Amino acid sequence: MKITGQYYVLNIFAEIFNLLGSSLLVILGTPSPSWKPFLYLAFTGIGFGAAWVTNLMGTLSAINDDYRVRAIGTTIGLTTSTAVFQSILKTNLHGVLKNTPGGSELINTLSTDFSAVQTLDSELKLGVQEAYMKALYRVYYLCTAECIVAAISSLFMKEYKIADA
Repeated sequence: MKITGQYYVLNIFAEIFNLLGSSLLVILGTPSPSWKPFLYLAFTGIGFGAAWVTNLMGTLSAINDDYRVRAIGTTIGLTTSTAVFQSILKTNLHGVLKNTPGGSELINTLSTDFSAVQTLDSELKLGVQEAYMKALYRVYYLCTAECIVAAISSLFMKEYKIADA
């Protein structure tokens, strides 16, 4: 962007990477090799990072004084993802731990501290890990939907001259 002063085409590629990464996360499973999440998250990270910058440049080039606009989408997406994850996780943990002594306290601990999973016996651990995966899948589906909306929206972005390029 610094060299060409343009961001539209770069944004399209960024959105493709973002959508690819989030779509791959949806097909991730518990028995998947440990390297897959890192690769899929790398696609998502590269795509989101580049899209964030290109969208920010487009927004700042299009408006003069209002810098608040740039954080609204990220704030809404992050808040929604967190709410979906916590809601689904607590529901699933309740299903796994409802007959366990101290289940309510354990649910509260596990919803804020993933490392507490390691303290569980193997039967409970497997159920809790599945509860986490079900919650993550819902978030992955939500993120994929958000990426689709972002990619489609970015097609309508106008190219403005970047002042310092």
